[in-house]
Amino acid sequence: MQHQVFKMRKDTTTFLHHVFVLLMFLSSFSFFMMFSYLQFDLGNKVPFMMRYSNNKIRQFGDTLRNTFNNRPVLGVLQEKCSTPFADVNSTLKVNPLFDNFTTHPLDVNKGWQTPSKVIYTQSIYDSPSFTLFKARIPAIVYHRDIFFVFCEARLEGSQDYGRMKLVLRRGIRQGLEVEWERFQVIASLPYVRTMNPSPVVDKQRDVILVVFSTFPTDMDFRQMLEFQGKQLSDVYVVKSYDLGISWTDPVSITHSTIARLEPFPTLFVPGPGHSIQLSCGRIIVPGNYFQVDRYSREYPHLCRNCTNYCNIFYSDDGGVSWHAGGSTPYTEDQQGIPIQPNEVQAVELNNGAVCINSRTIDADHTRSQAYSFDAGVTLSKPLLTSVFEPGYKKKKDKWRRASAGGCAAGLVRFPAPNSNPVNPTYWMIMSNPAHKMTRKFLSVRLSKDDCSTWSEPWIFHEDLAGYSDITTFELTINHRKFTFFAVVYEGGTVNYQQHMLFKMFNLEAVVKGMHDSNRPTER
Repeated sequence: MQHQVFKMRKDTTTFLHHVFVLLMFLSSFSFFMMFSYLQFDLGNKVPFMMRYSNNKIRQFGDTLRNTFNNRPVLGVLQEKCSTPFADVNSTLKVNPLFDNFTTHPLDVNKGWQTPSKVIYTQSIYDSPSFTLFKARIPAIVYHRDIFFVFCEARLEGSQDYGRMKLVLRRGIRQGLEVEWERFQVIASLPYVRTMNPSPVVDKQRDVILVVFSTFPTDMDFRQMLEFQGKQLSDVYVVKSYDLGISWTDPVSITHSTIARLEPFPTLFVPGPGHSIQLSCGRIIVPGNYFQVDRYSREYPHLCRNCTNYCNIFYSDDGGVSWHAGGSTPYTEDQQGIPIQPNEVQAVELNNGAVCINSRTIDADHTRSQAYSFDAGVTLSKPLLTSVFEPGYKKKKDKWRRASAGGCAAGLVRFPAPNSNPVNPTYWMIMSNPAHKMTRKFLSVRLSKDDCSTWSEPWIFHEDLAGYSDITTFELTINHRKFTFFAVVYEGGTVNYQQHMLFKMFNLEAVVKGMHDSNRPTER
């Protein structure tokens, strides 16, 4: 009898042990599945998980990934960006001559364009919950038939300081028409102004990211540059996992980006305009910063002692962890004048290199370009290009050098006409004011040779114009594929900041416009 009781107890203990092991296994498996969901974004791929996917959960997943970034857990590994070999010699030959595009496979009679449309007007944001603002510093990306147009909402006028928020307006493309939604605020932080939205589409994860900078609300840039080495700039990122309908809370990435620079840059600005994702999946954010070093000099009405550089920071995991990339080394032109690259755009070239095309703050310098042959880890010296830009301001009927010359531009690549759709070659298009003196004549130019040469401009806005950004999309019409572009830009007749405008056109219109344009672009 005692033997039977002992056997029953033993069997019960064994059973309970097996149940406990099974429960532990199921719990571990559940945790692993949830972690995998957060790590690999299975919510985008498994339909029954999609209804549970929201920004809070995804942001928590980002936090987990960031926590274990340098400690792979359960076999989770970081993505790596392998860069194809890039021919340094072929890329660095920046030709001062324009390519006039006399030969091309395009039918210019099929050119198409829309009138420029004001997209930030009082009617779309005049409400008791939000005051009237000046829209400035545009950025645009296109994804899944939606235009995402970002800008700064300056609540105290057009100046570069004061209360600001970052806003978005989505435009739903239906054929060649765009239906615009009301704007929404995507980022606003207390005690600082939010500036310079630089959006990028992570196509691998179907996520929109926006990197931006913050500064003390009531300090203008000249005042900030008096405190060199002090942490007055911060960098943040916000994300949308539902095509811009809702956004995560801002997450600071300062410690892994500009805090890696020595000394700490008092003034850092991403973009402005969009950032890019390389073919390998790496997200590249170009920017510029001011430092005090042995090359520093005085720039009247800008800073008493500073040097301006461009740089890159990047992410290989969808914007969870970030790394400081290359910075442009100090460079002088043939007359010994420093080349000071400023606001910047990046593009991936056909050979896998990255080109950054930047404004220069010297009033008489053209735009400059630098290159990275290792996916943003290092940058070459900046080279002056053939593309001029405005550097003067008219005061009391006299032209005077601007304290900071040049103007922000837009830059994007697109498949060349008749290229192999499986392995396409790319042309580049850039938007900027095509006037040597003042911000006027907004135009676009083309490059067929990886930014080495640029065409004459097609001027599509003949009045005052300032900052711009550009994106591209393709449509098939009557069994033929067309390349289209959309530009968002500042422009007006009273001043260049008067309106925020949106315009679409196709590649044929660009080439036809370049051939037909006889507008004066010289001083």
